[in-house]
Amino acid sequence: MATGTPAPSYQWRKNGTPIPGATDSGYTVANAQPGDEGSYSVEVSNVAGTVTSADAALTVNVAPVITAQPQDQNVNEGSDAVFSVVATGTPAPSYQWRKDGTPIPGATDSSYTVANAQPGDEGSYSVEVSNVAGTVTSADAMLTVNVAPVITAQPQDQNVNEGSDAVFSVVATGTPAPSYQWRKNGTPIPGATDSSYTVANAQPGDAGSYSVEVSNVAGTVTSADAVLTVSELTAPRIDLIGLLAGGQVQLQVSGAPGHYAVEATADLRETVIWTELTNYTTTGTSFQFVDPETGLTQRFYRVRLMP
Repeated sequence: MATGTPAPSYQWRKNGTPIPGATDSGYTVANAQPGDEGSYSVEVSNVAGTVTSADAALTVNVAPVITAQPQDQNVNEGSDAVFSVVATGTPAPSYQWRKDGTPIPGATDSSYTVANAQPGDEGSYSVEVSNVAGTVTSADAMLTVNVAPVITAQPQDQNVNEGSDAVFSVVATGTPAPSYQWRKNGTPIPGATDSSYTVANAQPGDAGSYSVEVSNVAGTVTSADAVLTVSELTAPRIDLIGLLAGGQVQLQVSGAPGHYAVEATADLRETVIWTELTNYTTTGTSFQFVDPETGLTQRFYRVRLMP
């Protein structure tokens, strides 16, 4: 606003330079952009003189724009995970980081660090960037925390007869799911990469110490040793056959620990039909059997090792 006689004329200037056509008492910067920022003044004049107004600064607020989104993070348990964002805006924007959509107290910088990351820190992280001109929210960035394997059930010693199968197994946790490598006497076994390992048709040469290495990107742990003992098969033998006072027949049998059947037949001259009298498992090297039948005139016996 200005007074003067005759009525004064006006010339607006930006940063001291006259603006063409800006000759009214008011001047409008339409659709203001950052390039319009600067110092505006007006020269007011008539035949009696000229006066220049004070400078008025134009600041154009620009809503935030994210130019670099936060990225997914994959770290080992106990390590730090750092999320960051790059954004422009006028005035300089403020930041509020969120986990799974919930604001994180105090997380108000352009980066956010999850220190000593634990499995409970896993989730989706994003940041809200704002100033007086507007607000924009970043894309979600996922945090994955790798956990080194832990063995919760060790492989156990195995004692099997020659020709039987021996199965070793281990139970382990870890993130991501761990891989397995079984070893015999410390040497990796080709193809033995499951949580269990079967020694099929075990032979004396298979006896030894078995262990498994469990690993993922976060670390490696080795199980305790489990010992495989393979008992060589020995044909069972009837060492002694006798008649008890009650007329019952008693057998004294020897052989390796295992599962046995005692069988009998009445005649070996014709087509032989063996009848099983009993079967049982023994952990010793000898056992006795008493035939409950009495008054037999003739009976043949045999002992058979069963699977």
